[in-house]
Amino acid sequence: MQPNEGFGETVLRTFFKVFAAMMALVFSGIVGMVILGAVAGALVSDTAPEQAPTEYQTISGDDSASVTVASIPIEGVILGEPNAGDVYQLFGQSGLVYGYDVKNELQKLADDDSVDGVILEIHSPGGTIFGAQAIVDGVAAYRAQTGKPVYAYVGSIAASGGYWVAASADSIIADHGVSVGSIGVISGPFKYYDSVVSENGGAFLGGVVTEKGITTSYITAGTSKDVGNPYRQMTEDEVSTMQRSVNNAYDNFVQYVSGRRQISVDEIKSHIGAMIYDEQQGMELHLVDQIGNKDEAYQQLADQINPGADFKVERLVAPHSLLERVLLSAESLSGQTAPSVSGCPLASSVLAFQGDVASLCR
Repeated sequence: MQPNEGFGETVLRTFFKVFAAMMALVFSGIVGMVILGAVAGALVSDTAPEQAPTEYQTISGDDSASVTVASIPIEGVILGEPNAGDVYQLFGQSGLVYGYDVKNELQKLADDDSVDGVILEIHSPGGTIFGAQAIVDGVAAYRAQTGKPVYAYVGSIAASGGYWVAASADSIIADHGVSVGSIGVISGPFKYYDSVVSENGGAFLGGVVTEKGITTSYITAGTSKDVGNPYRQMTEDEVSTMQRSVNNAYDNFVQYVSGRRQISVDEIKSHIGAMIYDEQQGMELHLVDQIGNKDEAYQQLADQINPGADFKVERLVAPHSLLERVLLSAESLSGQTAPSVSGCPLASSVLAFQGDVASLCR
């Protein structure tokens, strides 16, 4: 017969049972994350299955219409192309647009004789320069190959790199209450911790403790590009080095907008600057051609193609849901390893972006 357990032994035995159960749950979670990472690796790695063909859905007009307009959404932050090493790409599609994906899609449309014109539906604060440039190049190639019109519709915001893309179109139609402009370039934030006392403020506080505070600096080109930034301090050498990179990108941006919109370089630099404007100011500054809603934009493009003809608008849609992408990639897991998550290089890149650059890494 076992002797009766004391109260302490009972508590100890219960504790170890609970601890064992918790460790089992933790282990299960780790296994699950490893599997998820492997799936994500299959989705974004260079050896993943070929992406399913893109699809279009009719969103306006009748399928029997004689004129077909292809609508490409430019929604969210503009990047260049997916990073095959980032597991977060599995979840990070919403609010992102990849310039080279758009460029490739424009090439497909150029090869499709059934498409009579393209409308870019822009809701973007901008992003990377090479991402925006990829779209601009795609539009130019489409126009050169087909001679067909490309219009831009601004539904909420076309700022910085988003406006760079809009300027590539034959006509820009801005809806009511939108924001356009921000013709400027920014790089940062660059933080300086002056006289660090501690790199950990404690278990509950965290962070960095300094004697003389923290300063944050941005490198910009374009009047008022960093409007609202309360931190302004950087050494002359740092400013000189970074400013050259920013100025080069800014000059390319200004020259492109000047050529496409027939606005002098001096007018852009000295008057328009990098401020953001509403649709009415955009009209006055020749940043947009007309003010109108989405249906009016569709109609104007269709009339440019064939006045009075029936038309339909087909919008580019994602080919598969997240679950479908996971299931389609499951068979490719053999030999795959979970990818590593990279940092956030955008905060120190030269960007054509309107807003808080630091928010891109949150």
